[in-house]
Amino acid sequence: ADIDTQAELDAAWGVGGVFTNAAAAQARITDYVDNQTLGLISPLGNALVVNSPTDWGGGLRGIQNAIDAAGSGYYVFVNAGSYGSPQPFVGPDNRGLVIDKELTLVGRRGFSSAVTGGRTSGNAATESILNFADPAVASTFMITIDSSDVTVRGFDMVGDATQTQGGVQISNLSGGVNVNVTNNYIRGSAPGTPLGGPAALRTNGSLINSGTFDGNNIFNVSNDGISLAIDPNASTFTLQGNRVIAGTGAGDDAIVLSQAGGATALLVSGNTVEGAGGFGIAISGFSTVEVSGNTLASSAAGAAIGQDAIRITGGSAVTVNGNTIATGAGNVLTVGSAG
Repeated sequence: ADIDTQAELDAAWGVGGVFTNAAAAQARITDYVDNQTLGLISPLGNALVVNSPTDWGGGLRGIQNAIDAAGSGYYVFVNAGSYGSPQPFVGPDNRGLVIDKELTLVGRRGFSSAVTGGRTSGNAATESILNFADPAVASTFMITIDSSDVTVRGFDMVGDATQTQGGVQISNLSGGVNVNVTNNYIRGSAPGTPLGGPAALRTNGSLINSGTFDGNNIFNVSNDGISLAIDPNASTFTLQGNRVIAGTGAGDDAIVLSQAGGATALLVSGNTVEGAGGFGIAISGFSTVEVSGNTLASSAAGAAIGQDAIRITGGSAVTVNGNTIATGAGNVLTVGSAG
């Protein structure tokens, strides 16, 4: 699956494109799993396509069926459309879409930023919408990542309070975890119907060693936006190009990055925070930190940051420059020792 740009992805899904043709071939396969000896037969080798919300059994269940059928190292490409559920769906163990193998899951706008790429959330003609707000969907997560070497990119994920554990969770992994979550909308269905759970994008019992987390647009959430724990053995980690509006409660932070000691060089750059009841950017435990070129609470009407715009604890070499910070935050910048 040699697709590396949005132009290549558009061509693949176009008339006569490789994905369009592959979808027609896949439609002739009646047994997606085939047999234990041959495994899945795909016209694209190590890639599968989900052509529409009726494909692979339909809706979110259809996407999970494609994930389950894919081998380790496969790509699953999902076309534009609204993928809810024609029948009740909670996903494996009530955890939404579960990815438990090395896999790349790519939406229709996979290589276009959800912040600066000119996209429109909720447009089923152009977006691959994962509709967890569908009344037939009752999963407590949107996506659970249970394996290293997983990429999720280019989706419009919409949920509600049913997702009591949040949006995308990277769960219970250890040892050199590499995960990429990029160019996604992660949101509640409306300002009055926010996404539930501790955070829209978070680690839970996992430490990220490497990966890309950029171009995500997070809003209409009830708690934190992005909350990631980074492996102390990681040499560098960068978080850039995201937009976050967190919840309005005193403990609702937009961006939280933590580490239990280590030599990781952390760069937080080019992110936009348009509201948070707690901290705008909260960083703890890193020795080397650069926070630059971020914009905090400057463009959304009525947006405010309830506590510090930027809080850094535990850093021995800290650089903060070129950030645009609106007045009204509890403190513009707090830098102090851990504890």
